[in-house]
Amino acid sequence: MCLHLNAYGITITLFVGEWHEENMEINYVQEHPKAVLRADHAASIRLQLEETLGTFNGFFFVTLYLNAAVQRVSFGYVTRQSTFNDVRFRLHVLQPYSPPGQQPSNYFNFHTFQMPRNVCYTRNCQCQLQHSELIEYSKILTIAVANTSAGNKVSTVGIVDSLSNNNFAVFAFKGTYEDQELSRYKALRVKLHEPYTI
Repeated sequence: MCLHLNAYGITITLFVGEWHEENMEINYVQEHPKAVLRADHAASIRLQLEETLGTFNGFFFVTLYLNAAVQRVSFGYVTRQSTFNDVRFRLHVLQPYSPPGQQPSNYFNFHTFQMPRNVCYTRNCQCQLQHSELIEYSKILTIAVANTSAGNKVSTVGIVDSLSNNNFAVFAFKGTYEDQELSRYKALRVKLHEPYTI
């Protein structure tokens, strides 16, 4: 029986038919190891981003995990216009470099990327420039900045003048940091997300 109250009075409705009951057994998973690691990493990388934005002059790059199919290192461009959100960070996701007429490499050691000379920082803009995107903190794997022995912060990424043009600047890890940065990226990718399939 069901009792409804409305402005005109009380309506009583009778239900006819069999009652049916289903019992469900729920087994709670106390911990998902990769999810816990990703949550810890997200909290840590957010603090690192805040610190780097406060202490590093100019822009810098971060390495990103985009998805399991993308084996190469992916990069994001961070400036003072990049914004913090609860679980995501707004930045420009950069495309890999490829010579004209060729597909970009998906090789896991490939770390050459291009940055447009002009990007747009306005949200919901319809212009032709590249716009920023929201990326989960857990998918920002490393910040491409290192400390020198003198205590200065330097970018581990450098411009490749021979590949750059008027529309794009091409960047790659600097030779002195290449092995270190690739090792850090690969270790975090496998630990937090997906193994390599190549």
